[in-house]
Amino acid sequence: SLRLAYVAANGINPESYHAELGARDFKLTRGERAHPVARPVEGYLQATVDLTRNVAYLRSLRLTAHSKGVADRTLVVSGTLADFAHPRWRTKLQGDLDLGVLDSVTGYPDTPEGVAHLDLTGEGHGGLFRGDGTVHADGAAYVGTGVNARGITLDAHVHADAEQLLITQVVVRLRDGGQISGDVLLNHWLPPLPAGDMMKAAPPETKKKGGFFHRKVLTPVVVQSAGPVVNRIPVNGKVDALFSDVTVDTILDIVSQPPFQRLGIDARLNGPAKAIWSDGETSTLAVSATLNMRPSAKPRAGEVPANGIVDGTYTQSNGAVDLRQLELTLPSSHVEAHGHLGAYPLTSSSAINVDVESHDLREFDAVLRDLGLERNGKSGTAALPV
Repeated sequence: SLRLAYVAANGINPESYHAELGARDFKLTRGERAHPVARPVEGYLQATVDLTRNVAYLRSLRLTAHSKGVADRTLVVSGTLADFAHPRWRTKLQGDLDLGVLDSVTGYPDTPEGVAHLDLTGEGHGGLFRGDGTVHADGAAYVGTGVNARGITLDAHVHADAEQLLITQVVVRLRDGGQISGDVLLNHWLPPLPAGDMMKAAPPETKKKGGFFHRKVLTPVVVQSAGPVVNRIPVNGKVDALFSDVTVDTILDIVSQPPFQRLGIDARLNGPAKAIWSDGETSTLAVSATLNMRPSAKPRAGEVPANGIVDGTYTQSNGAVDLRQLELTLPSSHVEAHGHLGAYPLTSSSAINVDVESHDLREFDAVLRDLGLERNGKSGTAALPV
């Protein structure tokens, strides 16, 4: 539905138009083959707009997503656009965003579930802008190449401008306990403006004869500009993180594939990690970490308590880990290792020096089963010829 009303000038208030727009029971579906699991977006929207000669007021735009079995998620947007010849804008976003609809709306498939609670403001003019605010997410997920993280609770402060995206005071609470805190910095995070048509202001208008829409319509002057379109975003990124009581099982659930998601080790990781990449090239990604290990108060059945340290760097260019130090102390065993570990894909070659001293090989039963050790119908430690 659409309701449009003309409001005559009154004292200091100029003439304006007031519009109310509503749409219910709409369904948005993304049909590209690249997004086969994008679920349809069902919901409704309501908007209220006031328009004067030189200012547009978005009083309220309410976007509500509706799904069976869950409460409606509503995001409210408001803002102003002033001085159409030299635009200046302000906006505010508050409310809940169903992260699962991002694939259908934007084509971004890596956040298939969760709800983000947004409180953001922004303003800008010309090619300059800034945005600030907070984000809180419940039940969120990130599913990308080599990563499957679900059941995430997240809090963060966000600052964005034309040069950088800065996400600070990040706290990620994991489903099985523990948390990761830190900061994210992305420089040159927006794509360069493609060379194309540029629009100049039209000539001054002539004297109008009557109401707001009775003035002479003027056509802007379009200036042609040629040049290549740049598709790659030359972003430089850095992530600083601090692990606090994150279990080895949780890390393996996020980054590993069966059968290497359980090693039979009860350990919690604590310490710093850093990721850097440059020029928008994933091949430049390097992730380094120095993490201490200590057992939890109540280990799971079938797991042995572990203490130790792991220090290494993963580089995307070769899909490998430079394992500088690994020390693992179990109740009846001690392991030291260093070398080159092929990580992605898992079939990559490795060259590792390992020293093992053990008085009870049963502590390595889960690892040996994951490695597929079998002999005479037996597997794991039972298959060892000892």
